[in-house]
Formats: sequence, C-alpha cells, structure tokens
Amino acid sequence: MYVYVYKQLRTLLQETDINVFNVMCHNLLSSLLSNHDTIEFGLYFQNYYANNTKAWAYCCRINSGINTNMFIERMHRTLKYIYLGGKVNKCLDKAINVLMKFVRDKLFDKLIVINKGKLTTKIKIIRNRHKVSQKLDCKSVLQTDMGWQVPSCFSHGIYIVEERQPSCSCKLICTDCQVCFHRLHMSGFQYKMEHVQTCSFSLYISERP
Repeated sequence: MYVYVYKQLRTLLQETDINVFNVMCHNLLSSLLSNHDTIEFGLYFQNYYANNTKAWAYCCRINSGINTNMFIERMHRTLKYIYLGGKVNKCLDKAINVLMKFVRDKLFDKLIVINKGKLTTKIKIIRNRHKVSQKLDCKSVLQTDMGWQVPSCFSHGIYIVEERQPSCSCKLICTDCQVCFHRLHMSGFQYKMEHVQTCSFSLYISERP
C-alpha cells in the first residue's frame, strides 16, 4: 500500500498538465481519505499540500527552470586541482598565467570538436530514444481530438502527445526524423523533466503521417 501511495504521489508531483493534475490530485486525495490505512496521511496531505500546490507541483513550476552552478564548480575544480596542483594561489601573475593556459586549452579542445565532431550525452540519448520509438506497435497508437494516445513501453501508463510548435531552430534534434522536444508536448514526467531529451513517444508520433 505504501509503495503504491508513493508512486501515486511521485506521478502527481511530476505531472505537467494543470488539468490532468487537478483531476489526479482530487482522485488521490479521495482515495487516501477513503482508506483506513492512509486516512491519517490523507488528512496531512490535505492540510499541508493540497491547498499549496503552487509551491511543489511541476505543472505550476514549468517555467521556473533549473538553475545550478555545476559548470562553474567544475571549472573551479579543474583550475584548482589540475592547473594549480591543489595548492592555494596567492600571486596575481600566476593566476593570470593559469587562466590563460586554461583558455588556450579550451580553445584547442573546441578546434578538435569542430574538426572531428563530438557525440554528446544529450545527442546520444536522443538517438537511443529514436531506436526505442521504432519498436512501438503502430496499432497501439490512437489519434484523438487532443492529439495521440501512446502507451508507455516501460509501464502501463498512457501518454497524450500533441503538436505545439511545428517549426523550431533548436540544435538538439533527432538527425533521423528532424524533430526536437519543442515541437511536441507530452503529458508526463519524462518529457518535461528531461527537458533536453527528445521523448521516444514524440519521435514515434512525428514519423506517423
């Protein structure tokens, strides 16, 4: 029971469609309050979370973005442990010299990427998802007024896929079908949270006539 409630809460948390979220939240709360084992948690959820969905629901925080300083921290670690050998620098001239070496190496790496090409992790994931989309059964996809109903190949869920932006200049596209994640919208966690990764269901839909 507790595992089931946890999965329902995670699905509710990660839902990005506001209308679907409201229905799911109402159904989940009714289910929690009607069960003797979960009624106490249901009351807690109703008092502290159900009335404050804007603070935690993904559907209310779509445009918030994910702001991190991971790249800055990585650059600082590279300068400190590779170029400075883990030592504290106190001389300004030495720091400038190290920064110039760092920039020189980055420019050299950029030239290598331009000439040889580089398969980034994001592009690799997009290609893998394209392969997954080719294994989906055409008969299992239903076209509706809202778009397409596509069954998940990893669970028993149903995803609603609709076309939002026909044309886009995004560089993170699938080279086989020329589709990026901006073109199609899918109700579910996988599409919005993995923002730069094109969903395999969306790729599958884009290949249909």
